[in-house]
Amino acid sequence: MLYGDDSNMLEQRCRIVIQKLMEQYLWQLLNEDCFFDIVWERVDTDGVIEDEKIRKLAINTYCRDGLYPACLGEQGQQKRERGFEELAIYLYPIARTHWPHIADEVVQEALVRIYTTMANCRQPGAFLAFAIQKLRDGARRLLKKPGQNIALDELISQNIASQHSYVSQKPDENVLKDENKISIEKKLEQVKKMNPKSKRQLEAVRLRYICELKIEEIAKRLEVESPNASVLINRGLQKCRDSGLFDDLE
Repeated sequence: MLYGDDSNMLEQRCRIVIQKLMEQYLWQLLNEDCFFDIVWERVDTDGVIEDEKIRKLAINTYCRDGLYPACLGEQGQQKRERGFEELAIYLYPIARTHWPHIADEVVQEALVRIYTTMANCRQPGAFLAFAIQKLRDGARRLLKKPGQNIALDELISQNIASQHSYVSQKPDENVLKDENKISIEKKLEQVKKMNPKSKRQLEAVRLRYICELKIEEIAKRLEVESPNASVLINRGLQKCRDSGLFDDLE
């Protein structure tokens, strides 16, 4: 434990680290003073001094006490949506570093995996490692299928298969693709009517899977950052799940 001037200087450095992190990742789930108090207690107890170690400790703390309960849904739907939005912003630079050509798709895939398997992460302190692992899993899945678009969380591809399983003769692939798009777009329009406040999220889904735009192009259309575009798509996918119109969705 430090005392006097050394303690005051370390406390100041700790606060600066936290402020920079909150600004960099747009963190809002924890109040800055509350966040600082939690981190400072761990810094003081563990004897952490280096700024980089303080940074890592702060990130782990925010994931444990901020992102985990929010993404789990313990604090309501609004906080859950904010949690996944912040998680996307945090994961995006990691994906850009390791998989620059498919970073947007990797993040989107990871968010879907995290959302659908969140209950499997039972330890708040393990949430960061859990999220990073889902990012890796998503990348591996995408890299196994070069040149293919990510399915609508398996929803579009499964419905296409079920709709045309009776066809005995192989139809023209382009025509089949166009027919499927029309069918899916009609379903999306129904979902929009059922969720008038979610039109922006469902429009993101339409742009991704009907217009086949890249995440960056969707972000420009919707005037948001790329990670936020991925979040909008993820929310739109959930609306599709909830609608009951895509029956084959797991």
